Amino acid sequence: KGSRPFYAVTDDGRRLFIKALGSDQRDADLLYRAYRFARLRDVGDTRPAASLIQAVEHQALVGTMAQHAGVRVPRVDRVIKAADGTALLAMERVEGSPLDRLPAERISDEVLQRLWAEVNRLHSAGIAHRALRAGNVMVAGAGQPWLTDFSFSDLTATQRHKDLDLAELMASLAVLVGADRAVSGATAVIGARGVAAAAPLL
Repeated sequence: KGSRPFYAVTDDGRRLFIKALGSDQRDADLLYRAYRFARLRDVGDTRPAASLIQAVEHQALVGTMAQHAGVRVPRVDRVIKAADGTALLAMERVEGSPLDRLPAERISDEVLQRLWAEVNRLHSAGIAHRALRAGNVMVAGAGQPWLTDFSFSDLTATQRHKDLDLAELMASLAVLVGADRAVSGATAVIGARGVAAAAPLL
């Protein structure tokens, strides 16, 4: 939805994950935003960035701010504008698997609580992810979740934005581990009151 992924290795051996946004990907991103507007009730997406490079710079800024807040996110390496206008976001490569591709038996209660702790840190920093589903969570070999893809994120999150994050992640996790475990993991970290505020949005 809006970018092409690449892997790279630098001369000094660092492994990078690169998102490339060209004009075709820009069109796909705009279509996906239109789909979200039509499909989701009061999703509250902000207006898309005016250009490809601004869209990539926004993702880089949010990722950097999240990292400074102690959230486990891929470290931003650099933003590049290629000669043909393609915008590139180079980040640290996380060696792991997307959460939605892990077998259910590998998604332990500890992994779920670690994930909710990362979300709690993100929200405490005033950041809403705005696309917080299992496919945007990487799980490293030691069972540590990483939050990825800040395409829709907001640095001035309202409480509703945070509640939407919670509802979206709980729904996504329920498909993988069942509703009871999805809710109990959230309650253990966020608290019953915070989970209850997200319930109407489900």
